[in-house]
Amino acid sequence: MGIAIASGVIAIGRRSGPGSVDHRDHVGLIRAGVDPAATGRRWLELGAGDGAFTLALADLLGAGATITALDRDASALRRLTDELARRFPDRALRTIVGDFREPLPAGPFDGLLAANSLISSPTRSTFSSVPRPCSDRVAA
Repeated sequence: MGIAIASGVIAIGRRSGPGSVDHRDHVGLIRAGVDPAATGRRWLELGAGDGAFTLALADLLGAGATITALDRDASALRRLTDELARRFPDRALRTIVGDFREPLPAGPFDGLLAANSLISSPTRSTFSSVPRPCSDRVAA
């Protein structure tokens, strides 16, 4: 299973000045943990929000990818659904309104993306429902 954890991003949005982050930056932050040839194309994202990192993941995974995006904010997931369909129509997106501190959705998943979501829930117990051997590779 691939694991991509990005933290420390301060600003998310269009590049508009010093300190701002754009799509290229998001791709760059997770690129090292995402290799669709090695990990597969079925990924779970925890704390997807509006989907800045989901879009980066879709870009890296390529056509035929399936991403399950989990977030507590239903309206953010609706915006993500619209944007991903517009920019990457050949990728499948499943959204789930929920909290990743609860049991995770059933897979199988080839990878797990947690970009900035660990900031609000920094304990390893957050990933108690990640099946072994994957949980041994989660840095929390």
